[in-house]
Amino acid sequence: MKAVIREQIVEQLMRLPAIVDQYLAHDSHFIGNTLRWMRETEEKLQSSRLPIVSEISTLRGLIAATDEGYTEPHVVTAQKSSRKTRRVMVMHLLRSAEQTLREQATQIDREFDDFKDKLSQLLAVASAKKPLPAPKAIDTLYLDKVWALLKDSPENKNLYFYLQARLPETDRRYLLQDLLHHLLQPGGN
Repeated sequence: MKAVIREQIVEQLMRLPAIVDQYLAHDSHFIGNTLRWMRETEEKLQSSRLPIVSEISTLRGLIAATDEGYTEPHVVTAQKSSRKTRRVMVMHLLRSAEQTLREQATQIDREFDDFKDKLSQLLAVASAKKPLPAPKAIDTLYLDKVWALLKDSPENKNLYFYLQARLPETDRRYLLQDLLHHLLQPGGN
């Protein structure tokens, strides 16, 4: 399930350049679109029950508080206009939200690194004994077929069952797909 969370986070992060472009262009929709992005981020991640959802919610609340004059002492602005000061504060809060999401995605990637190494070991041992079947596409059926083949090597049994117990099926398929994509593409290693 962490793979799904990671993809949701990346999807939301990929929407940020357009919002930052609005800030740079002094677009009047910047603040509203930032609030909308934060709300949509909360909604997408709500079912994951991650603490970052409440952090994004709080940042969204702070954006609303900028309407009432809220500023953070460490965000220094020489702007005389309250509108410009608010825009600077909203950009600062947007950066905080981005950092929170990026750190969560990075944490998931770190957790996945060890599992990727172990899956690579399984693939190396299994493919040394018997070549992997050539896929028409790397779809769920193919991933499940490869996963079943990995169990056939006696050397893989312990590691296979360890990964099966530690990784939810969705995460296992996600990591296996990534490894196979790089392995099977022309010139891949």
